[in-house]
Amino acid sequence: MSDTKCLTCNKLRLTSDGALKPCLLMPEEVDLLSPIKSRNRPAILQAMTKAFLERPDRYDAQTALEKPVGRPMQATGG
Repeated sequence: MSDTKCLTCNKLRLTSDGALKPCLLMPEEVDLLSPIKSRNRPAILQAMTKAFLERPDRYDAQTALEKPVGRPMQATGG
């Protein structure tokens, strides 16, 4: 069962510890805190671009709910 909501989702999530999640259902995270702390604007843009480009076109939401990997959705903060 592919989640068609992925096709229209335009969200990235910033966790309370400075990680940028391209998708809430995936374990992948991009470190945004380090470039922000160093005030390195090109690195901030690079990290945000990386997170955006890693977003899936589709994701098997049923599998994600049955076998969560990484931090749970409610632990992302928000």
